[in-house]
Amino acid sequence: MKLECSNVEFAIWRKKVDKSLFEHNGTTIPEWANRMWHLPDICVGVSSRNDIRAEASVVYKGTLVTNSSWSPSSVPASLNAEFYIKKIQPRLKYLKVREIAQAIHVSQPYAAFIRSGRRRPHPRHWQVLAGLVGILA
Repeated sequence: MKLECSNVEFAIWRKKVDKSLFEHNGTTIPEWANRMWHLPDICVGVSSRNDIRAEASVVYKGTLVTNSSWSPSSVPASLNAEFYIKKIQPRLKYLKVREIAQAIHVSQPYAAFIRSGRRRPHPRHWQVLAGLVGILA
């Protein structure tokens, strides 16, 4: 399994605010993020952080957007927490972590927690998980 934080210049970049935020009024972008966002191609000719072209904003459009567009009324009334715990959760152990992660668009480590019962996913995922384990809710 590939580690999510491999080849990260500053390993705590995602977990904590490193001291560069306070020392340099910003934070360093790890090498993997530079490559993923093609920043070297975008920032051609920038040689100083004081150059206005060196400023960048990262806008997250993942789970937060999904949560805001989800409505509890989109889940059938029969698909409640009790149903999830008693009917869906016990059957998740027969699925591969990768299947769960891909179906509900979460990381594989989080999907492993869901499969083991250590975490309960957001209710917007219950209907998809019910379908994966062969239950029509």
